[in-house]
Amino acid sequence: MSEPQIFFIPVLSYEDGTLAVVDSDIKGLIIEVSSYDELIIELPRVAYRLLKSNHQLTDEQMAQAILVSEISPFQVQDTVHNKETSSLPSLPRMLWGDKKHSQYLEYA
Repeated sequence: MSEPQIFFIPVLSYEDGTLAVVDSDIKGLIIEVSSYDELIIELPRVAYRLLKSNHQLTDEQMAQAILVSEISPFQVQDTVHNKETSSLPSLPRMLWGDKKHSQYLEYA
């Protein structure tokens, strides 16, 4: 029997109750759901498909895989950086149809 593979899946919790996975150990895993109940249904289903296709896990490896999730509140300062503190010399601007919503594009 092979050693189990562990995949860490941070889950962001927004004030409106929405839960989102945007960065994890599983390549391509992005999920947004409206409740915890929906998350526990969708996460294993989507993770299974991506582990098979993007990580080439066999059925035996899949049976041994462990998904480790931690829900934490979303905080704007975690993802939005001040332009002056960016390690990039300049960032492209993101423009919308109305100039009111123009902003600097940030890279994670």
